[in-house]
Amino acid sequence: MSEFQYKAIGYHGCFASTAAEVDENGVESWSESSAGWLGPGLYFWDNDHSTGRWWARQACKGAGGSSPGLLKALISLDDALDLTNVFGQNALQRLHKLALQREATQSELDALKTDGMSPLAALIHLVLKKMEEQAGRSFSSIRVPVHTNDTHNTMQVLSQEERDDGASNGDAPELGLTVGFRMVILVLDKNAIESIEQVEVNQ
Repeated sequence: MSEFQYKAIGYHGCFASTAAEVDENGVESWSESSAGWLGPGLYFWDNDHSTGRWWARQACKGAGGSSPGLLKALISLDDALDLTNVFGQNALQRLHKLALQREATQSELDALKTDGMSPLAALIHLVLKKMEEQAGRSFSSIRVPVHTNDTHNTMQVLSQEERDDGASNGDAPELGLTVGFRMVILVLDKNAIESIEQVEVNQ
């Protein structure tokens, strides 16, 4: 499993009151999600101000007049588990397949789901558990590609169409482009956040 050796800018959409409190008191004052979309931790959109802003506005819908807020963080990915590359994708697919075939793997997923995790979150954290056992250490964050089924974010694969001029790439593999997905950084250890500040939602 490859590891990152660089830093990322992450955006977290939330209530303006939450953003102001974290900006004033630091990340230690921030209560992380106990269950969340992909399990417990602090969620950031990787280098994606636009989606962070959209998420903040979604969170404020029906929240009794709460204003949207946005946090911008500098996150160290030196100890991140990368589920965006081929190795991470293969690990997810392998465990998902094993869960369908082996009762023991399904039992491990079920044990995580009893802690309040969704099936998707349980799969992510089972991969995390297996990778930590293999590496002999813990990871401070997880980077994973996601998509949502709404008009803001629709995943699609753009395939290469056959050319009319008869040109051929021989035995080269056929490639396509995947669009409409976003990168999420799930921070498990607050020490991975090197700095954080409140920024304007409409910036």
